[in-house]
Amino acid sequence: MEILLFHLTTDEDLTQGLQVCYKDINGAYSKLGVITDIYERDGVKNYLINTSFGAYCANELKLIKQN
Repeated sequence: MEILLFHLTTDEDLTQGLQVCYKDINGAYSKLGVITDIYERDGVKNYLINTSFGAYCANELKLIKQN
């Protein structure tokens, strides 16, 4: 598995069902999750991850390269 740390993740990259890494409280991209829902609020897309209760911005998510 390869994590695309140096790829600038945008909203266009992120889709429901995609496996991603997201920032932990220390700012490291160490946790894996799957985007289960996407909703827009005040013009900002929010991503819900199945292993978390929070919502994330595109710049807080990193893609997993699919082989």
